[in-house]
Amino acid sequence: MSIALIVSILIFPLFATFDIENRVNYCLLHLDQMQTFILQAFLCQDQTAARVSLARAMIVERRLRNTMNQMRTRLIEAHLEPSRFLQWIFNQKRKHIIDLTISEQEDLVTSLMFHVCSLQAMVKQCLFNKYHNDLINELETHFCQLTSCQSMVISSLISPSSITQEIFINRLTNLQTALDSLNSAYKQVRLHRIEDFLQLGVKIQSEDHLSHTFFFFQLDAIVRLLIQATVMNSIREHSKIIKKRKFLKDFFKFQFDWSRILSAIKTTLIIGVGSIFIIVPSLANTFDNGQWILIGLCMTQDNTVGGTFTTMKMRLIGTLFGKIIRKFYFIKRYIRIVCSGSMWAYATYLAAGENSYKIFGMLVPWLLLFGYLKLLSQWDHTAIVAASTPIVINLGRLYGDVFRQDNYVLLRIQETIIGIGLGAILTLLIFPIFAVDLLKANIQGKYQ
Repeated sequence: MSIALIVSILIFPLFATFDIENRVNYCLLHLDQMQTFILQAFLCQDQTAARVSLARAMIVERRLRNTMNQMRTRLIEAHLEPSRFLQWIFNQKRKHIIDLTISEQEDLVTSLMFHVCSLQAMVKQCLFNKYHNDLINELETHFCQLTSCQSMVISSLISPSSITQEIFINRLTNLQTALDSLNSAYKQVRLHRIEDFLQLGVKIQSEDHLSHTFFFFQLDAIVRLLIQATVMNSIREHSKIIKKRKFLKDFFKFQFDWSRILSAIKTTLIIGVGSIFIIVPSLANTFDNGQWILIGLCMTQDNTVGGTFTTMKMRLIGTLFGKIIRKFYFIKRYIRIVCSGSMWAYATYLAAGENSYKIFGMLVPWLLLFGYLKLLSQWDHTAIVAASTPIVINLGRLYGDVFRQDNYVLLRIQETIIGIGLGAILTLLIFPIFAVDLLKANIQGKYQ
């Protein structure tokens, strides 16, 4: 672990903090682009033209969601990193205009995404009638001014070049002025329209006023979030102190939860049953000390039955087989299977034999492939298992207890299948916890 840590820091260091910072900058840029498309749709005269801009906004939204999906996982990975020091390095030229932690930046992006999507939902329900067209004709200039000022502020936040604090404060002031001007103009236009309706005796449609009021409320919330994220004041510092005290209080507070106790007892019993294959001499001799049965049980346990089964499925895909072809030979004969980890381990054995250098040459492209696939969310656990299995099998074949025997791959597969199968049975028999039951309990506890 020490060698791995040193190598990870010295060779192409990839910090989760840097990844979050880059994702935040990407999200801020595309959120501004998405909002621009939505405002363009709002300023259209008819629904057909608005749908074109909304379709563009939806394309940007899909990109944003793909980028934001991994952000919460990266926050967990950055827990042990010197995040504030890494942020100081990353934001060296912008530290005088923004000083949010990576968690606060994630909250900012999530909040902005919520408000921008709310704007999008309102435009989809817009009627595009005469009232709407008259309104946008008088407010189009103010909308363009607001969009331009907001883009300038966001470009200042994500730009790698330095910007003076005086210029940035001026851009913030322009943004607030543009918003105030838009709100003031909207109030005047609304009052004039109401006066016209009263003089003509026309019935006022409440849907128009409510939808537009909601739209301007979301715009105001977006500008307020941007300003609060950049202006450091005593209130924010005080809230940080309160959050820190609350975190320390919750960290040292013991929470008595029966579900956690049952989960701990269940895990202990399952691992205890797996230990029999190591403790009992006859079973240990039959299954080559039985360590892979115990490892299979330990590595596939989860909080719920569904989570355990999902982990078992990924481990089977990563370690064992996809489909069996041709023939299957049992004890002391090799098996011909199309698999991920075990297949490449057996191919390495046939091609490299016992030559350590050739084994290393065979494992390098395999590690490169699954090291890349590991970054995909649907391949994370499977890729790790598939990458490590050929290493474990070949090293075990060379230096393990079954030294220089051809059946090491078969023993590895047998023990893994036994361990996963036994774990599946015990998971259903010993205190089975289903995700649906936990969801029902959480809903009942929230609304009681």
